[in-house]
Amino acid sequence: MKKNLFTEIIPIFLSMTIMFQSLLAGGIPVKYIHSFAQDSETESVKIAFDKLQYILNSGEEYQTVVNAVYSDIRVFDISDWCLYNSSNSEIAEIDQSGKITAYQQGVTVITATYQQFVATSIVHVNKINLLSLPAPYNLTVVDVTDSEATLIWDIDTDDTKKITFSVYQDRKLIAEGISETRYKVTGLNPGTSCSFTVTARDEAGDESGESNTVNVITDTVITSDTAVFEDKTIGDLYIKGGTLNLNGKN
Repeated sequence: MKKNLFTEIIPIFLSMTIMFQSLLAGGIPVKYIHSFAQDSETESVKIAFDKLQYILNSGEEYQTVVNAVYSDIRVFDISDWCLYNSSNSEIAEIDQSGKITAYQQGVTVITATYQQFVATSIVHVNKINLLSLPAPYNLTVVDVTDSEATLIWDIDTDDTKKITFSVYQDRKLIAEGISETRYKVTGLNPGTSCSFTVTARDEAGDESGESNTVNVITDTVITSDTAVFEDKTIGDLYIKGGTLNLNGKN
């Protein structure tokens, strides 16, 4: 049974007259008139959770605190005298000690009630990746030709069988469902540049962050019918079926 804070904790003087106004959601101060034989004054009081909102991961717990706050800066911890409720206990529940337990992704509103006073707060529950899926790293490129390049990368996980990889070229998805930590990109154009990144995906389809970016310049191929009319920086050069004339010399 919850104790009565005002009768057991706060001293009662010769007389006290309490006049409550409506307590609004969010802990708007409630006015009361506190009359003493020696003095009479008007004060404001509210009860409030220790946070306006709680951001938790699924499976996480948090012990709340509810305080009675007076206009003269007096603060009383009334957590043990409140009744608690959650608007959606499937997302997160709050027990009668004020402890929140987060279950699944979503938002719920919790309330703490003491007599006519009500405090509210919002609980945001984030979905956590049970695999703690890391991003691939050490992405490098090898075996570059005029039309192909092979990507290789590393991943930190002990459960690689449940993870696949996706490859992005110039931020566009070009391959997914890759089970190995390497991938050969084909169909590239000679003498062009492009960038690649890789992400990991778990069985639920959740995607990790991006790996580091690698830039690739494919080899330029000059055939007998290729003409170059401007300065061009190239890597390896292949000449097929003809000769190369540099400044008029073969």
